[in-house]
Amino acid sequence: MIFPYSLTAFDAVKFGFEALLLNGVDLRVFDLSPLVSARSDTNAKFLSADYIKKIPSYAALEQEIQSQGKAIYIDNINGVNGFQWQGRRIYRLFKQYNVEYYVVEVGALPIFARLTAQSFLNKLKNIFNFQRLSAYLKWRLGKLIVYYQWKWLQAYQLPTKIFIGNSESRTRYLKKFQLDEARVVSIHSFDYDRYLHYVRSAPTPLFPGERICVFLDQMLATHGDFGKSVSFSPVTAQHYIPALNHFFNLIEQELQMKVIIAASPRADYVANPIFGTRPVLSGKTLELVAESALVLFHSTTAISFATLFDKPILMIKTKEMHNALGYANFLTNMAASLNLKPLCIDDPEELKHFDFSACAVQPRHYDNYKYKYVMSKNTRDKTTWEIVLEEISLNPITAQTKELAYV
Repeated sequence: MIFPYSLTAFDAVKFGFEALLLNGVDLRVFDLSPLVSARSDTNAKFLSADYIKKIPSYAALEQEIQSQGKAIYIDNINGVNGFQWQGRRIYRLFKQYNVEYYVVEVGALPIFARLTAQSFLNKLKNIFNFQRLSAYLKWRLGKLIVYYQWKWLQAYQLPTKIFIGNSESRTRYLKKFQLDEARVVSIHSFDYDRYLHYVRSAPTPLFPGERICVFLDQMLATHGDFGKSVSFSPVTAQHYIPALNHFFNLIEQELQMKVIIAASPRADYVANPIFGTRPVLSGKTLELVAESALVLFHSTTAISFATLFDKPILMIKTKEMHNALGYANFLTNMAASLNLKPLCIDDPEELKHFDFSACAVQPRHYDNYKYKYVMSKNTRDKTTWEIVLEEISLNPITAQTKELAYV
């Protein structure tokens, strides 16, 4: 597998390392962050294992490709986003050595839907924010150049197989790169995989007998992804954190629920306890949602759990998010896919007229979201990596033995 960042224990679960190893796959994981870094290396709890190797240069990557011969790679650099300028040399090497690789899209969000209407003043602010505008234009230009290098010169290798659900990303990717459905294998999302594991087990409740409200934290104010590409944090800590805590107080007062924070896997709230004395649990998002009476969120894929367990949800935002370049559209698309109207938690007028008692019993409209972004109707109840392993065993490269498979 190839990654643009250093791996954590959460990544190992998400990308099926254990499942692959237990099924006899000769697993190798390439950390390509020195070449195409996609996030800040601020988390010190990186995974250390014999099968993980940090690749310091393109020359070293080429040597690895040559030394391994025939193998299957799993691409976690581009996925169905298409070729990017930053990682173009990887796929040029894949083309040069005729490398077979799979795209495994383990999670999707409704990013292609509608645009948010912004005021003329906000449009001007975005235009004259030269740092953001420059980064965006460079990204767009680079992506366009690489696309036409593929189209006119066939300079980059396309995937052999695409494992994906039924989101809009699937249709757009196939159309853009002139691929047919024969390359596609329908799968569920990673969140559905976790849901399957959970319902197959006999879980012990974390908060037995309590009514809890869960906030799906995304570490928006300090996330390492922001600033490493064309993404910028849609909030500032000095506004966002007080707004959240004030709203959590209101939830606890009005609904008599304990607010629990389902922490982002990369967050360290022991060193930085921004939520005061509220319980903060990491790695327990699914379990918390399963026990919840209400789920609060912005735009995370983890909302999949609420749709699977049929839990009441409340989408919340701040004024900063509403005006954030790109992120405002993301919120609008997410809200539309779930038939929701986000609540602006730092708008006193909205809070004044908000019916807290109704939010936990509102009608749910989850089918559209579930069957586009969470699960596939035409796929058996197997996890993503069970399906991928079946494909590996059928691939000519690994027809004789799984030990020859290299990902």
